[in-house]
Amino acid sequence: MRIGYFADGPWSHRALDKIIKTQGLEVVFIVARYDSADPILHDYAKRLQVPYLLHPNVNSHEFIEMIKGYCADILVSMSFNQILKANIIQLALKGFINCHAGALPFYRGRNILNWALINGEKSFGVTVHYVDEGIDTGDIILQKFSEIGPDDDYATLLEACCKTPAK
Repeated sequence: MRIGYFADGPWSHRALDKIIKTQGLEVVFIVARYDSADPILHDYAKRLQVPYLLHPNVNSHEFIEMIKGYCADILVSMSFNQILKANIIQLALKGFINCHAGALPFYRGRNILNWALINGEKSFGVTVHYVDEGIDTGDIILQKFSEIGPDDDYATLLEACCKTPAK
């Protein structure tokens, strides 16, 4: 399966490691956040010999036309920060999925781990869902929960997200 990967940060690096090691999966391009240009993702792109793309508007006709040629079967988002519109969501035959560090539908949007801490939650969720035109409103594929301990902070929860097993 050919994957177009939209990503940023440590969580996305670990996910990319798993994708690369999985038989039958092939990353055909990597799109990093335009405002941060993740250098680790750039290194992955070099190693995989795939395009490393930065674009201020991934929904633009120009960008869509550019990635069409890679014929991705599925598009994957890990900590990507642009709101996706119908023209890009519908591009891949098998859809566009997102891994979200929050228990959907309760915690949508950004900075979810911080909000779980602020709200005194006893657990937090990691959700894999299809991307639709809403913000984190697509159908849920998989959801896992982990406990929040008294000594947890944003960093420890992010680390826990990275280690949450997908079954």
